[in-house]
This record gives sequence, structure tokens and C-alpha cells, in this order.
Amino acid sequence: MADFSHILATRPDFDDDDREWLHHLVADWQVIADLSFADLLLLVQNGDGKYVVAEQCRPSTVMTLRGDDVVGDTMPDDMTGELDAAMQSSVVFRSTVLRTVGKATVCNVYAPVRHNGKTLGLVVRETNMATR
Repeated sequence: MADFSHILATRPDFDDDDREWLHHLVADWQVIADLSFADLLLLVQNGDGKYVVAEQCRPSTVMTLRGDDVVGDTMPDDMTGELDAAMQSSVVFRSTVLRTVGKATVCNVYAPVRHNGKTLGLVVRETNMATR
């Protein structure tokens, strides 16, 4: 089973400050998941350019979309174009495509995570449209 530190260690372009920055982010993001009524995923790219779930956070204020642990999972190939666009964006990027996660219709919002002038990954807010 993959864990956050192991996934970050596979990124040779991340220095210790970058890893610490991401650790600070996920240390305090439970309140964000709760207040946004959404599941959160932190995505980073692996060496092949694919997007991997480095960490996830389930809200305690609504039912989670993901019953299983998805840390270490690769995002579907059909999302790559949108994820690439979000990584290039300088602002929060809202998906124009609704997705299905389990039995729920989901709208994704992507927030690029930057540190020292480089984009480290994306925070994905997965909002269940039925509870929005």
C-alpha cells in the first residue's frame, strides 16, 4: 500500500522544502473538506506524467464519495487533458465535465498547489452534485 511520504519520495524534482510544504497542506485540510462538504484529493504527477493520488481527505459533514482508500491510485487517462490544464492554470480551475464516482455525479474543482515558483500538484475538491 502506498503512503504519502513514499509517493513524495518518488519525485526527484521535489526538494525537502517542497515535501514539507505538502505535509503542512494535508496536516490541516480536514477543516477544508468539512466546510466545503466535499472529498479532497491531492494529485501529483509520477515520472510518466500520469496523475497519482498522493493523499485524500474525507469530509465528516456529509457522506464521503469514496469508501475505499485511493492513495496511490492513478487517475483515469480521460482526465489527463483537464488535469494538465489545471496544472497550467494560475487560478482555481472548475471542471466543465461532470463525472461519476460510485453512484454519485461529481463536479471537480482543481486548485494548483505552488511552492517557490513551481506547481507541485493539484488539490481536487470532489463535490457530490446531489448534496450541493
